[in-house]
Amino acid sequence: SYVEPVISWKGHQGRWIADARFLPPHNESSNFHVPSRLLTAGNDGTICHWDLSTTSLTTGAPRLVHQTNKLLHSSGIFSMDVKAQEKDCLIVTGSKDKSIAVSKLGRLGDNDGAFWRSQFHTSKVASVSFSSSTVNPLIVSASDDGL
Repeated sequence: SYVEPVISWKGHQGRWIADARFLPPHNESSNFHVPSRLLTAGNDGTICHWDLSTTSLTTGAPRLVHQTNKLLHSSGIFSMDVKAQEKDCLIVTGSKDKSIAVSKLGRLGDNDGAFWRSQFHTSKVASVSFSSSTVNPLIVSASDDGL
Protein backbone atom coordinates (compact mmCIF):
# COMPACT_ATOMS: atom_id res chain seq x y z
CA SER A 1 0.00 0.00 0.00
CA TYR A 2 1.04 3.61 -0.55
CA VAL A 3 2.33 5.66 2.39
CA GLU A 4 2.44 9.46 2.26
CA PRO A 5 5.90 10.99 2.81
CA VAL A 6 6.55 12.44 6.24
CA ILE A 7 8.10 15.53 4.67
CA SER A 8 8.59 16.63 1.05
CA TRP A 9 10.05 19.82 -0.45
CA LYS A 10 11.88 21.21 -3.48
CA GLY A 11 15.48 21.65 -2.43
CA HIS A 12 17.60 22.17 -5.56
CA GLN A 13 17.36 24.28 -8.71
CA GLY A 14 17.93 21.37 -11.10
CA ARG A 15 15.44 18.80 -12.36
CA TRP A 16 16.55 16.00 -10.04
CA ILE A 17 18.26 15.09 -6.80
CA ALA A 18 20.65 12.18 -7.33
CA ASP A 19 21.54 11.29 -3.77
CA ALA A 20 20.40 11.88 -0.19
CA ARG A 21 22.20 10.78 2.98
CA PHE A 22 21.23 11.07 6.62
CA LEU A 23 24.08 12.35 8.78
CA PRO A 24 24.99 10.88 12.15
CA PRO A 25 23.90 12.84 15.24
CA HIS A 26 26.12 15.88 15.81
CA ASN A 27 26.36 15.47 19.58
CA GLU A 28 25.99 12.72 22.17
CA SER A 29 22.71 14.08 23.52
CA SER A 30 20.98 13.75 20.12
CA ASN A 31 18.32 11.10 19.64
CA PHE A 32 20.02 8.31 17.65
CA HIS A 33 16.67 6.98 16.42
CA VAL A 34 15.40 10.16 14.80
CA PRO A 35 17.64 11.62 12.07
CA SER A 36 17.91 15.39 12.29
CA ARG A 37 20.44 16.18 9.54
CA LEU A 38 20.39 15.39 5.83
CA LEU A 39 22.64 16.01 2.82
CA THR A 40 21.24 16.10 -0.71
CA ALA A 41 23.18 16.27 -3.99
CA GLY A 42 21.53 17.48 -7.16
CA ASN A 43 21.60 18.16 -10.87
CA ASP A 44 22.43 21.79 -10.11
CA GLY A 45 25.94 20.67 -8.99
CA THR A 46 25.39 21.59 -5.34
CA ILE A 47 25.16 19.86 -1.98
CA CYS A 48 22.48 21.03 0.46
CA HIS A 49 22.80 20.48 4.22
CA TRP A 50 19.37 20.37 5.89
CA ASP A 51 18.32 20.59 9.54
CA LEU A 52 15.30 18.27 9.73
CA SER A 53 14.48 19.29 13.30
CA THR A 54 13.39 22.78 12.17
CA THR A 55 10.77 23.33 9.46
CA SER A 56 9.22 26.44 7.93
CA LEU A 57 5.69 27.22 9.07
CA THR A 58 4.79 28.53 5.59
CA THR A 59 6.40 25.95 3.28
CA GLY A 60 6.96 22.96 5.56
CA ALA A 61 10.54 22.68 4.26
CA PRO A 62 13.36 21.96 6.69
CA ARG A 63 15.91 24.67 7.45
CA LEU A 64 18.67 24.92 4.85
CA VAL A 65 21.90 25.09 6.85
CA HIS A 66 24.14 25.54 3.82
CA GLN A 67 24.20 25.06 0.05
CA THR A 68 27.52 24.80 -1.79
CA ASN A 69 28.15 27.01 -4.78
CA LYS A 70 28.94 26.06 -8.38
CA LEU A 71 32.67 25.94 -7.60
CA LEU A 72 32.27 22.47 -6.10
CA HIS A 73 31.02 20.99 -9.40
CA SER A 74 30.18 22.81 -12.62
CA SER A 75 27.56 20.22 -13.56
CA GLY A 76 25.18 17.76 -11.90
CA ILE A 77 26.27 15.53 -9.03
CA PHE A 78 25.45 11.87 -9.75
CA SER A 79 26.71 10.23 -6.57
CA MET A 80 27.62 11.09 -2.99
CA ASP A 81 28.86 9.18 0.03
CA VAL A 82 29.40 10.30 3.62
CA LYS A 83 32.03 9.06 6.07
CA ALA A 84 31.53 9.99 9.74
CA GLN A 85 34.71 10.91 11.56
CA GLU A 86 35.35 11.81 15.18
CA LYS A 87 34.77 15.56 14.83
CA ASP A 88 33.41 15.99 11.29
CA CYS A 89 32.02 14.14 8.28
CA LEU A 90 33.81 13.61 4.99
CA ILE A 91 31.73 13.91 1.83
CA VAL A 92 32.78 12.51 -1.56
CA THR A 93 30.89 13.49 -4.71
CA GLY A 94 31.08 12.36 -8.32
CA SER A 95 29.81 14.58 -11.10
CA LYS A 96 28.77 14.96 -14.71
CA ASP A 97 31.71 17.41 -14.98
CA LYS A 98 34.03 14.32 -14.78
CA SER A 99 35.41 15.26 -11.37
CA ILE A 100 35.48 13.77 -7.88
CA ALA A 101 35.56 16.10 -4.87
CA VAL A 102 36.10 15.40 -1.16
CA SER A 103 34.79 17.96 1.32
CA LYS A 104 34.33 18.25 5.07
CA LEU A 105 30.85 19.02 6.33
CA GLY A 106 32.16 21.74 8.64
CA ARG A 107 33.92 23.47 5.71
CA LEU A 108 31.16 23.44 3.07
CA GLY A 109 30.93 27.22 3.29
CA ASP A 110 34.61 27.77 2.46
CA ASN A 111 34.79 28.68 -1.25
CA ASP A 112 33.91 25.39 -2.95
CA GLY A 113 34.30 23.31 0.21
CA ALA A 114 36.57 20.71 -1.42
CA PHE A 115 39.97 19.96 0.10
CA TRP A 116 40.79 17.27 -2.50
CA ARG A 117 39.75 16.99 -6.12
CA SER A 118 40.43 14.54 -8.97
CA GLN A 119 40.11 15.09 -12.71
CA PHE A 120 41.22 11.50 -13.46
CA HIS A 121 38.08 10.47 -15.36
CA THR A 122 37.32 11.45 -18.95
CA SER A 123 33.55 10.99 -18.66
CA LYS A 124 30.84 11.53 -16.03
CA VAL A 125 31.46 9.98 -12.61
CA ALA A 126 28.39 7.88 -11.91
CA SER A 127 29.33 6.35 -8.56
CA VAL A 128 31.61 7.11 -5.60
CA SER A 129 32.00 5.41 -2.24
CA PHE A 130 34.24 5.45 0.83
CA SER A 131 35.83 2.26 2.15
CA SER A 132 34.88 1.12 5.64
CA SER A 133 38.31 1.98 7.10
CA THR A 134 38.15 4.60 9.82
CA VAL A 135 41.90 5.23 9.83
CA ASN A 136 42.69 5.79 6.14
CA PRO A 137 39.46 5.66 4.15
CA LEU A 138 39.88 4.99 0.43
CA ILE A 139 37.59 6.20 -2.33
CA VAL A 140 36.34 4.09 -5.21
CA SER A 141 34.74 5.61 -8.29
CA ALA A 142 33.04 4.39 -11.46
CA SER A 143 32.66 6.35 -14.66
CA ASP A 144 31.24 6.10 -18.15
CA ASP A 145 34.88 6.02 -19.35
CA GLY A 146 35.09 2.40 -18.14
CA LEU A 147 37.55 3.18 -15.35
